[in-house]
Amino acid sequence: MQRMKHIFEIGLIGGVMLATLAFGGTEMPCFSIVQITFLGLGVLLLAAYNSTLMRDPRPPVVIPLSLVVFVLLQCVHLLGSKNSLDGASLSGISVAPYETLSHLLVLVTYLAAFYLTFIVVQQPDGGARLVFALLGLGTFESCYGLFQYLTGWQRIFSYEKTVNLDMATGTYINYDHFAGLLEMTLPLALACAYGQYQTIPPTHRGLRLLRSFFGREEYHKLILWLFLAVVFLLAIVFSESRMGLISTIVSVFLLVILAATSGRQRISAAALALVFLTAGVCAAFWIGPEPVITRFQTLGQQHGAPAGNRWAIWRDTVQLIEGHPWLGTGLGTFSVAYTAVQTAFAGRFVDHAHNDYLEFASELGIPAALLLFGAVFYVLLQSARSFHRSDSGFEKTLALGCFGSLFAISLHSLTDFNLQIPANALVFVVILGLAHANSSRRHFVACAARARAQLGARRNGIASRS
Repeated sequence: MQRMKHIFEIGLIGGVMLATLAFGGTEMPCFSIVQITFLGLGVLLLAAYNSTLMRDPRPPVVIPLSLVVFVLLQCVHLLGSKNSLDGASLSGISVAPYETLSHLLVLVTYLAAFYLTFIVVQQPDGGARLVFALLGLGTFESCYGLFQYLTGWQRIFSYEKTVNLDMATGTYINYDHFAGLLEMTLPLALACAYGQYQTIPPTHRGLRLLRSFFGREEYHKLILWLFLAVVFLLAIVFSESRMGLISTIVSVFLLVILAATSGRQRISAAALALVFLTAGVCAAFWIGPEPVITRFQTLGQQHGAPAGNRWAIWRDTVQLIEGHPWLGTGLGTFSVAYTAVQTAFAGRFVDHAHNDYLEFASELGIPAALLLFGAVFYVLLQSARSFHRSDSGFEKTLALGCFGSLFAISLHSLTDFNLQIPANALVFVVILGLAHANSSRRHFVACAARARAQLGARRNGIASRS
């Protein structure tokens, strides 16, 4: 049965990596493979749920159950759906049934990834392997993006880019979505650096660390994590994603504040953040920050159009929400439904609201959107609380990293649609599962003890009868 758990782990990590490398999951043939894999693993997980495979502690039901209810709510849109926008009579019924059905399958894929993450975290060092896999993925994307920027080799494997030619995009088409992936992995690297620093004896910190640097393995690991974090930061900077950089910096400062509130660690947290930011700024100036500075100077422009048009899209989306407040227009139908209220970019196709909160509210309705994002922010608060309460070094590290990752992408989602990109949504769901499983560690320990006691009692009963 342990072999089956390893299959779940390999499938989860492999699926996330394949989705990311296939243009962020926007290459549908490749993402279809990911969907089939995850749905198959999900069916296998359901079949094994009551078997000996699942005698390990099962996850708490509050957040998973809310996500299941959220998915089931989307089936309502397929009842009596019509391919039209006749008005109020269609409130709560999908205006594009095919789009809703296809996006519902994607949503089930995310739910399967969430549960698979729980299974992986239950294994010895499973959470650590998953974090290292995400960091490895972020390292590849960062190096690929920096290589594109520094050499001018504007290709994604065999595909030649036709847009964003002067920006680092990695295997993504859009620089903002490239930054969205990295802003979720960077806090994990910083958290690993913080956790590694705590393993160094207090008598060897500060200036003494520099004197005995070559003599201790802990120092080498600390430098490695800081180096990876700086590489991630540089890739975000030269993606020229303004909101990506802002979200990253804000999340770093929040990590410092969270670590500082834990008592004796406030000085080390501030020192590590200072070293990280100083190294990142120096490296950015050494490469040349002029394109980035120019990008921020044109803050009032977006792709040659006034940034006010984005506000106009948001106003139109609010109007769309007001017309379908309870059940929305149907999952994945924004681009179809938006035409009924469109005033921005008249005569042009608008496929996203450039605000994940508004877009989900327009498609799902206000109650379902509140259920979804309420669960996300609950896990975010869980991570902060777990960081303060946990006694394990790795649990504190994971809680700190997940908090920074979830906050960064949540902030970026105010002005973009990162959660509409399959690869970024998958990484987000995996980190959400990591955070919730880590925060529920005590529940796992209690359930494991109870399961062992029940198994022992059952064996004793069999022995006494024989």
